[in-house]
Amino acid sequence: MNEFPWWATLALPFLIIFYFVYKSSIEEVHWKAAYATVILFELVVFPAEAFSVSRGHWVYNDARIWGARLIDVPIEQPLLYYLFPPLLIITSFHAIRMVLRRIA
Repeated sequence: MNEFPWWATLALPFLIIFYFVYKSSIEEVHWKAAYATVILFELVVFPAEAFSVSRGHWVYNDARIWGARLIDVPIEQPLLYYLFPPLLIITSFHAIRMVLRRIA
């Protein structure tokens, strides 16, 4: 049986920052547009990732993943790298814009 991947706890600071940025900009973000951006990003990047894995250009250490896979790509990839970063960028942009508006 695989042990819990403790390296995944490194995502916690990222998620905590995302939570506070999200809370501060929740009213400013156009959520349909944000999720459309994420979906478009997923539709472009995930097939490239799956293709790279199928050709052997990109490999994963099975001891360091949770185990679940989508088309041979570990589930962490689309969740941690394709979902949260674009949302963090979008919400951070709006949070910074709100702060700059208050200063001006």
